[in-house]
Amino acid sequence: MPRPTISYEDNHVFEFTPGMEPAYSARSGETLTIETIDGLSGAIQTNDDLLEAMPEEVNAATGPIEVRAVTPGDVLKIEIEDVRITEEYGRVLTTPGFGLLHDEESIDHPFTRITPIKGDTVVFEGIEVDIRPVIGTIDVAPAEESYTTLVPHDHGGNLDTTDMTAGTTAYFPVFQDGAMLAMDDSKGRNRRVLEDDREREDRREGSQVS
Repeated sequence: MPRPTISYEDNHVFEFTPGMEPAYSARSGETLTIETIDGLSGAIQTNDDLLEAMPEEVNAATGPIEVRAVTPGDVLKIEIEDVRITEEYGRVLTTPGFGLLHDEESIDHPFTRITPIKGDTVVFEGIEVDIRPVIGTIDVAPAEESYTTLVPHDHGGNLDTTDMTAGTTAYFPVFQDGAMLAMDDSKGRNRRVLEDDREREDRREGSQVS
């Protein structure tokens, strides 16, 4: 029997709230494929597409996915079997006033470079760089307050950690019935940098997670 696929086209959220309604109801232990879109929802397609400012809504998180029989106080265990890039191109970009290097005068803001993907590598300025896809934003419904998909908190959110990759088992505290799992902002991390966890540059792509 084929595994269910939940896509950002089925439902997505830009804010994690305590009262989120599920897009899919899964049984405990069920294996799913989750399709995500890049963090800017496809707005950047060419080198001429510049991000002059951060949009109000970013990181359209696929879901939420209810896990039946899970209740507040439980711990949700997520096993990431694989993260697969589904696009032929990635995006390297800067925007004014945002990011770790937004004050660096030697870097243009805004700037966009479309980067072709070849297997497990991305091509940037003629240089092939090994990558391993990771999930940038992954979360469950928060306890009381609401949080945009751009920020992290105790429910998860925009963690941007290199640990959220194939083979990882992640644990999330459950604050609401069904947990309400959602995820997005997948990207390709440099494989060498991933190993020592000193990432400095994002290459954003749509992906499949299973």
